[in-house]
Amino acid sequence: MLRSDPSFTRLPSGDQQRVVRQLHRLDQMPEPQRERRLARAELLERMSPQDRMAANLSAQRWRNMPADRKRDGECVPRSSRGAA
Repeated sequence: MLRSDPSFTRLPSGDQQRVVRQLHRLDQMPEPQRERRLARAELLERMSPQDRMAANLSAQRWRNMPADRKRDGECVPRSSRGAA
């Protein structure tokens, strides 16, 4: 179905392969994770380019944050580390 879509077939072959891989990974995800991923993508589409960049930067900083600074989805101040 996707391969017959004109907007897909106009993409360079490398981009087509990337899209197919992304869709395959999405299909393999557990339902709750897939729903979160799709909801986030939908929200990002509605944002202005500046807000989208800020959201992506925030997500990148969160991924790079040491595990001892993360707790229940909140950033843990340095003074509170170790106290759970």
